[in-house]
Amino acid sequence: MCTLVADVASQKQLRSASQNILLHVTGRRAFSVAGPLVWNSIADCLRDPTLELASFKRQLKTFLFARY
Repeated sequence: MCTLVADVASQKQLRSASQNILLHVTGRRAFSVAGPLVWNSIADCLRDPTLELASFKRQLKTFLFARY
């Protein structure tokens, strides 16, 4: 349902391929669309796959409070 841009052969050369951005495949209101939209809207530093869960949660909370 959700795929990293870097995993799609036709889009590997895009700048977004190095930013851990997700693509959606079907539907508008499905999680496969909503999930990537939310994921892609957070800061680049939060999409780092090497980020530990505790650090991700702390930084996400800070990001969301600053945004709203």
